[in-house]
Amino acid sequence: MIEKKFAKMGRSWALIIPPVLLQLLKIDPEKDRVNISIENEKIIIEKKAEE
Repeated sequence: MIEKKFAKMGRSWALIIPPVLLQLLKIDPEKDRVNISIENEKIIIEKKAEE
């Protein structure tokens, strides 16, 4: 488990995702898209299936 804090970015808040997590999920941040949902107070990030 990785514990993270939110970072202020302009008027929004962001979570910085370490490259190792993107590699484990096989997500290329320059070309892949993700689906973000909320379930039982958890944020779920899933790699979107290619069309």
